[in-house]
Amino acid sequence: MDLPTETQFIQHLNVLTYEDWQPLLDIIEDLERTRKFGEHINPPPENGVYQLPYAVYSPVVHRFLKIAYHIPIVINFDWGSWKKEFHQLMSNISTHVDSLDILTKCKLITVILRQDRFTEGTLLHYFENGALLTILQSLKRDIEARYSAHS
Repeated sequence: MDLPTETQFIQHLNVLTYEDWQPLLDIIEDLERTRKFGEHINPPPENGVYQLPYAVYSPVVHRFLKIAYHIPIVINFDWGSWKKEFHQLMSNISTHVDSLDILTKCKLITVILRQDRFTEGTLLHYFENGALLTILQSLKRDIEARYSAHS
């Protein structure tokens, strides 16, 4: 799947309708009610063979992933070189999340999803500690404010 570049993503944001965002808005409510986003599995050795630990995600997390890539809110950018900014923003995300623009919030989500591909369980960690839900709730407020102004 080809993800939009940062420039393409900004253009993409300008053409999205409220209906385009609706699946994400709907799943945020489901995520708010979720108490178990998945689990970390650390299988015991079997016949002297060790298997690496892995994460198993709940159905609502799988739905979130499908929606995130479908809209998409995942951006093609050099997220590896953005790690310092990511960690600075995530260090106290709840206090300043609403001051971030939609692009930056989507970059944060992108980094979490990309990191999860290299370190399985990253996505689960950010759901469990509430940071990802905090970003999504703020994104929801942005979307609702943007489209209520257009109504």
